[in-house]
Amino acid sequence: MLLLITICINATIGVLFKLFKKYEVDNLQAIIVNYFTCVITGSLVVMRPVVTMEVIDKPWFGIACILSLLFISIFNVVALAVQKLGILVTTLFQKMSLVWPTLFGIVCYSESTGLYKVIGIVLAFLSIFLINYNPNQKLEKKQILGLGLILAAATFIGSGIIEILLYYVKAENIIQGDDIEFTSTLFFLAGVNGLLYLIITSIRKRPNIKLKNIIGGIALGVPNFFSIYWILLLLEQGWEGSTMFPMLNVGILVLNALIGILIFKERFGLVRAIGFVSAIVAIILLVIETM
Repeated sequence: MLLLITICINATIGVLFKLFKKYEVDNLQAIIVNYFTCVITGSLVVMRPVVTMEVIDKPWFGIACILSLLFISIFNVVALAVQKLGILVTTLFQKMSLVWPTLFGIVCYSESTGLYKVIGIVLAFLSIFLINYNPNQKLEKKQILGLGLILAAATFIGSGIIEILLYYVKAENIIQGDDIEFTSTLFFLAGVNGLLYLIITSIRKRPNIKLKNIIGGIALGVPNFFSIYWILLLLEQGWEGSTMFPMLNVGILVLNALIGILIFKERFGLVRAIGFVSAIVAIILLVIETM
C-alpha cells in the first residue's frame, strides 16, 4: 500500500511540473521554495524543529551534503537537457537510471534474481523506452553530440547516484531511525545551495520573483518531501532495492501516462500502448516475485 501511495505522490509532482509550464512558473524559484517547504513539512510531521546544529554530528550528514548538491545540480542539468534534447528524451534517460540501484542491490547486496524478477526488470526498461517513444521527435546530429551527449549522460548517471545513495544509507543502517531528520536536512541543504545559485546568477540578471513561483514551490514541497521519506520507509520495511526502484519508476510512468491522457488530452498511439501493457506486466511479475 505504501508503495502505491509513493507512486501516486510522485505522479503528483509530474502533474505540478506540467502546470508550472502551463502557468509559466519559474522552475528554479519554485524548486528553492519547495526545498524549504520540505523542511517545514518534516518539522510538522514530528511537531518539532528537525534541522538543528546537532545534525552536523550525525553519521549521515556527509551523505546528506552530497545528495543536496546532487539535487540542485541534477535539476539544472535536467532543465538544460530538456532545452537541448526535449522532454521525452530527457525523461527517458531519467527513468532508465533505475539500472543503477537495481544492479547495486543485486551485485553489492546479493538480492534475489528469480525468473519473474529478471523478466519484470527487462519489461520495465522496455516499457520506459516505449512509453517515452515519439516518432515525430528527431534529434539532429549536433544535438546528440557535444553538450547534448554530456547532458544525457549526466542525467542518467546523476539520477542513478541519487537513488543508490538513498538505498545505501538504509542498507548500511546509517540513518538508524533518523529518516525525517535525514530527509529534512538534505532538503534544507539543497535549498541553501539553490539560494546560493540564485544569488550568483542574479549578479548578471536580477530575478523576477513572483507570487505564483512561491505558491508553486509550496505546492511542490509537500509531495516532494514524502516522495523521498516514503522511499526510505519502504526500504526500512524490507523491500529490495532491485525490486522497489523498478516498480516505483514504472508505476510513476504508467500513472503519469494515464494522467496525460485523461487530464492533458495527450495522444496514446500503438507504441505507447504496447509500452503501457509491458509496464503493467512488469509490475505484476515483480509483485509475484515478492510473494
